[in-house]
Amino acid sequence: GEYLRQRLASGLLKLIGQTGTIASNHNEYIQIACKLAALQSNDSVSYSNLRSTLKLASNKSNHRIEVIRSFENFILDNISLN
Repeated sequence: GEYLRQRLASGLLKLIGQTGTIASNHNEYIQIACKLAALQSNDSVSYSNLRSTLKLASNKSNHRIEVIRSFENFILDNISLN
């Protein structure tokens, strides 16, 4: 993503093995958002299963010091460039 928040979210989703909602551009983002909205409206069981899967997988990202170190290195590298 263009913004740090996008890169952090993408990195966390990759870390927990849940890449199905990562978009590489604006059009793909809209497609994913529409798909999730439709899933929530039309298939509450599948939507609940997706939410449960994400919640369970999120534990894989807890207490991961390498995420913090990577962020620190990114900041330090960019500070030195300016």
